[in-house]
Amino acid sequence: PKDGPVLLDSIDPHVPEHIRLNHTNKLIVHGYGGSIDFNATKMIRKAYLRKPNTNVFIVDWGKLSRLPCYPTAAFNTKQAGECTATFLIGLQANHPEFSTRDLHAIGFSLGAHVLSFTSNALEKSIGVKFRRITGLDPALPFFATARPHWKLDQGDADFVDVIHTNAGVYGKIETCGHVDFYMNGGQNQPGCENDQNPMACSHHRAPDYYAESIRSLTGFWGWSCQSYVYYLLGFCPQNNAQVIAGEDCPTGTEGMFMITTNPASPFAIGRCDIDQWGKLDSSFNNVDHFPTPYSQDPNHQGSQGGEDDEWPYFNHVGTSDLTKEHIRKILEQDKSRYSGDASFRFINDPAAPLALNKSYDPTLPTKFVIHGWKNSIVSPVSQNIKNSYLRREDMNVIVVDWGPLASDTLYFRAASSTRDVGRHVGGLIDRMVAERGTNLNDLHIIGHSLGAHTSGFAGQSIRSGKAARVTGLDPALPGFTDQQPDKLLDPSDAQFVDVMHTCAGMLGHDRNLGHVDFWPNGGRVNQPGCGGIDDFVGACSHGRSYEFYAESVTRPAAFKAYPCRSAEEYREAKCRSNSIPMGDATPNTARGNHFLET
Repeated sequence: PKDGPVLLDSIDPHVPEHIRLNHTNKLIVHGYGGSIDFNATKMIRKAYLRKPNTNVFIVDWGKLSRLPCYPTAAFNTKQAGECTATFLIGLQANHPEFSTRDLHAIGFSLGAHVLSFTSNALEKSIGVKFRRITGLDPALPFFATARPHWKLDQGDADFVDVIHTNAGVYGKIETCGHVDFYMNGGQNQPGCENDQNPMACSHHRAPDYYAESIRSLTGFWGWSCQSYVYYLLGFCPQNNAQVIAGEDCPTGTEGMFMITTNPASPFAIGRCDIDQWGKLDSSFNNVDHFPTPYSQDPNHQGSQGGEDDEWPYFNHVGTSDLTKEHIRKILEQDKSRYSGDASFRFINDPAAPLALNKSYDPTLPTKFVIHGWKNSIVSPVSQNIKNSYLRREDMNVIVVDWGPLASDTLYFRAASSTRDVGRHVGGLIDRMVAERGTNLNDLHIIGHSLGAHTSGFAGQSIRSGKAARVTGLDPALPGFTDQQPDKLLDPSDAQFVDVMHTCAGMLGHDRNLGHVDFWPNGGRVNQPGCGGIDDFVGACSHGRSYEFYAESVTRPAAFKAYPCRSAEEYREAKCRSNSIPMGDATPNTARGNHFLET
């Protein structure tokens, strides 16, 4: 109401007589770290209150979604949703003119999933569910592979419309509703590139766009696209099949739509103007129109009849058609980046003699270091581990630079390239064995995040035997939820596979992937020294894995880990014996789960 908010009892709510519940009713649910006083949906509430005959209900579950414990907030969405259902049932019982069924529910981030639980609880208790739910960039962490009843989906209302603004990072990338709108590609929003936290800024654009849509005369108009893969390939030019997103989205709309916006408010730019041919001259999504080297043949094999790739199909070029010319083009995109203190740089051209420098000594141990998304040869993960080894002893350290692919803003496209990068590394190792006498028993591959799975694929690809060891440092979770061993890092990739988890369930994988798995500080966010906005989705905790590992190289006894059945048992001191070192000094006989504190 205009005279200020009214606090209603959550079980037996009674609304003041001057509030007409037979008007339009809106329910808004904030996300992680929000409250009625501080939340990203504040502008939505203000916009609705400027409309006549509109009531706005705000669900304040701030005590259950407090910073810095995101995992707790994520699991509390179920409780918040069921409590909201109890409130609505009570409201309808006390005020027969109020219709829970006709309530339009809007949820941001975790709040979108809260509404899923609310609608499911309503249907179970009184046999009705919402007519419409609007999801604003529904949260991804802990909801990446959730079953339908544990996330927002089409079954939660007669009509579910979803706006994606940070897909694959803070928000879900797959379609969640009857209609899904991907703003500016759905991941990185214009105007956020110079923000202190561009990803959080992009995530919060969803409620900003929606709030503007409530009163905008211009509107956010999107054009249809068959799938997100088609978008990545540049197969979704603007067309005349346009639909408005936000408050005025027509119920009954189905499909996927792409929308572009201005970088600052007012964000809406209206309908797209299409020329008479229905074409655009440029690639609106900045996807190059040449074949990518990370793909699967549509017939599930290379043109030479190679083995089934079983990897997401991105274009018509098969994996076994990966050419040396294309590899060279990728690796030579920016030679200026190789100006560090590395002894030498070489490109592995299968058609040319092996370019290893004479300083390479096959009688010494050989380490491969493989970075992850948005990293390169000069990134801390590459340099810290390399420098720690070279400070300790004389050995061969080869840092794999797949930066031109890993730097792709579209995370899932970078993820899809890990298999081919791994095969390229495996092919190099086979050449080193054949041409330089490298001993696989002295070969160790270390990878962080996406690089951990790349390391596994490299191990799988070695034809001359098995590498002695593969170490996975917080292997990436998004894009690698498949349970089949050949789709991600697993114990068969080397004689010994050890894995360190520091952001499990968010950026890092949450299940056992090695012969031995280490879970420092429980393996999840927030790792000591991490927290707040910098660890909103675990970026700081994710990076702790390579920091721990780099330290372990020069301090082999620094991280004592104990075999336990669970983190709870470790915290209760039920398993504080038979410790082994975590990190470089981990013995290859280690098996099972080990826990420690740092």
